[in-house]
Amino acid sequence: MARYRRGLIARLRASGTDIVWIAELIPSEATEWSPPEQWSPRQVMLHLRDVEYGVNLARIQATVLEENPEFPRFDADTWRASNRPEPQSYEQLVADFAAGRRDLTATLERLDANDWLRPARTAAFGPATLEILAERAYLHTLDHLQQLIGLRRAFLRERTRSPA
Repeated sequence: MARYRRGLIARLRASGTDIVWIAELIPSEATEWSPPEQWSPRQVMLHLRDVEYGVNLARIQATVLEENPEFPRFDADTWRASNRPEPQSYEQLVADFAAGRRDLTATLERLDANDWLRPARTAAFGPATLEILAERAYLHTLDHLQQLIGLRRAFLRERTRSPA
């Protein structure tokens, strides 16, 4: 496996661990809290869990198995209704995301050099390779890692300003 791809898998694994780390550091009373017009930590984890299974893992698996698959825009509500219809706790969302990330990195570790070059097409981004899909999964994780860190900081700042 090429050095870049080994590094990408390691970063996907580490960024998944980082999401779980910050998610677990968010106070329980803050999981439903959000600043105006922003997502709460629970909404972020719901989104991350849905995308991990419904986009990242599903698309990478399909790209390995199919010839140049085409992926429509992801509709989280439709995916959730079919795959996870029951409400889940914040803790369960965090655990589900972590399990999905383990499945994703295990799938990527089994690929050979040719698999990484397999083509796909997404409605949102157009032509891609499996490697590009993995890179997008990593970058998406980093975006939401930053978001969760910011939400935790904003909640703690708000709590220290408000009289108890």
